[in-house]
Amino acid sequence: MWRGRIHHPDNCHKTSEERKDKADTDTDKDKRDGDAMISRKIFLRNTLVALLFALPAAFLLPRQHYLVPAVVAFVWALFFEYGYHRWFQHRPGTIFEQKHRQHHASYRRWDEVEHANFGGHPIYVVLLFASNGALLLIVDAIFHVNFFPASMLVFVGYFILMEEIHYRIHADRWVPFGVGVKHHHRHHESPPKNFNVFLPLFDWLFRTLGRTK
Repeated sequence: MWRGRIHHPDNCHKTSEERKDKADTDTDKDKRDGDAMISRKIFLRNTLVALLFALPAAFLLPRQHYLVPAVVAFVWALFFEYGYHRWFQHRPGTIFEQKHRQHHASYRRWDEVEHANFGGHPIYVVLLFASNGALLLIVDAIFHVNFFPASMLVFVGYFILMEEIHYRIHADRWVPFGVGVKHHHRHHESPPKNFNVFLPLFDWLFRTLGRTK
């Protein structure tokens, strides 16, 4: 007596749904991988632009007396990041807010990493470093100091580090010591809090530091 397997319509329908779900999962994965590659290319492009400002600073770096300007530049970088994020990217109606809104809207969606870059278009990156470089040169000229070399190197280094950590937080990748991970997720889950990405010095000073779970 033949005892073959009976293919019920429900089983066929279930198999079809499983295949569709798998196809959708594969499609989403391909999209995420594609977005991650685009985001990495933008990061690399903006890093190269930033390094164009670091190279002359490296040649002009004095052999001594650069610790104080380096520390001042690091604090300034934290303040600049905080101010740009809070008063430009979160100010309704500005071109910065319109782009940053996409970043918040894509939080925990499949296209999250596509909008993870702070820098954006290379022109904005050039303006970022050119304006800060001009400010440093004015300070040097007025006070007869040599802050520009060390300060620009620190500012460029912090910009690159901040972008990399910000990307890793949103891509759920490894971050050294988990620095800033909970802090930045808190910013997305209940803004407006935590405007520094991973070192919340000015969140603490301006009382915008949100508690992390």
